[in-house]
Amino acid sequence: MQIQKRLGLSIVMIGTTLILASFIGAVRYGTGPDVSFGEYAGLIVRASGDIFLEVESHGQIPFSLYILSFDDVIKMIQQNGSMEGCRVLFALENITSYEGVLLVWIPGWYGVLVTPSEGETIGIEIGVNKIKPSSGILFPGFTIVVVGILFVMPWSFIKRALDWKNRGTQ
Repeated sequence: MQIQKRLGLSIVMIGTTLILASFIGAVRYGTGPDVSFGEYAGLIVRASGDIFLEVESHGQIPFSLYILSFDDVIKMIQQNGSMEGCRVLFALENITSYEGVLLVWIPGWYGVLVTPSEGETIGIEIGVNKIKPSSGILFPGFTIVVVGILFVMPWSFIKRALDWKNRGTQ
């Protein structure tokens, strides 16, 4: 009985840790470098849940925005900046700013890349905010807490009932 209670409390603690972890780690990345036509600049972002992305060019000069998986960013670097054969997860072209939520179904590392649409050098500001709580961690945390409570609660009720019964017979 005691082992099951300890196991249940351990499971509750693990679930509570996951719930708390879903709120930790809000990150904001700052201004990016100046980008010349034909070059890419951006950030590598670790995302375990949806992210809020803000990208803006200084001077309202049009640019293109690309989101790639980490493996495709590495492949692009190995190909000297060519996106040939890379799978682009999200793309917008000829925009001056973007603000929106990107749905991240699979936790991992992603590249946020920009390049000017015209033959100029532009300054880009990239902001990435992780949306909290992270549903990919929050909901499993709640499920684990409930399982842990189910391990602990029945034994507590049985023990109380037995203690009450033993007091009544004495």
